[in-house]
Amino acid sequence: MQLYFVHGLTVLGIAICCYAATMQKREACEYAGVKSTHTMCIEKNVGEEVPVDDVTQKEIIDKHNTLRAGVNPSAGRMPEVIWDGELAQIALKWAQQCVFGHDENDNRRTKAYPSVDIGQNCAYDTKTWTQAIDNWYSEVSSFKYGTGSVDGEPVGHYTQVVNDNAVRVGCGQAKCPVGSSVAFKERSFVCNYGRGQYSFELKRPYVLDNPCDDCPGHCDKELNLCYCNGMLCQNGGRMDYSTCKCNCTTLYTGNECSQIDCKPDSHICPLYKVEWCQKYTNVPQECPKKCKVC
Repeated sequence: MQLYFVHGLTVLGIAICCYAATMQKREACEYAGVKSTHTMCIEKNVGEEVPVDDVTQKEIIDKHNTLRAGVNPSAGRMPEVIWDGELAQIALKWAQQCVFGHDENDNRRTKAYPSVDIGQNCAYDTKTWTQAIDNWYSEVSSFKYGTGSVDGEPVGHYTQVVNDNAVRVGCGQAKCPVGSSVAFKERSFVCNYGRGQYSFELKRPYVLDNPCDDCPGHCDKELNLCYCNGMLCQNGGRMDYSTCKCNCTTLYTGNECSQIDCKPDSHICPLYKVEWCQKYTNVPQECPKKCKVC
């Protein structure tokens, strides 16, 4: 889920032309600004799209929300997931590559939420979306809240389905031809999630409490899930489900923490190394100018 003298001049000319053509192709990819190697910048598709129509979208969303509402032990701020067309477009592109495994995290980021890590679940040995999602969720048999996997078996597909920071999902399916690495499975199913899960959430993918206790004013009583209309906090912001507002980090502001709010560097910044800007998440917050964030 690349002669001497007169001949050298000719070859150089060809090389320059080829380089220019390659650069034009990269510039033509609208996602190159997000990442030059973005999945959407892959030129060719291996598999044929299997359309995900409105009925199928509802099947996918309803299945996710039903499973999320029924977690045991119960979750206090589990939100509904809603369909995201951009996530679906990127998921489809990866499904059409007809390869086992995931694309790189940075290669599936969205233009709408470029700072948000995107999660991904893939399935191949299945016929329907309901079966695919049930297969992911079935890893719950190896999962214990607070421990993670109790028998060494994978649980990451399950924890992504029930992660309480995931509020948007988009999925794509492809029919894969003979000769591709998933041909004997025929179909490639991919769902992308915003946001994706972090490694420490494999043990605690959601906050324990009675259903909707953490979102009393924003609870879908029919589903017993929190609802903030798919609002997704960016740049490290955290959703407060009691108010449906993002609590932003010190460097950002706005409804979804998408606007930068530059402040002077902390007095301690001269003691920090520049390479720490990429290594430690607090350093860009404390030293936005040193880290060239501002």
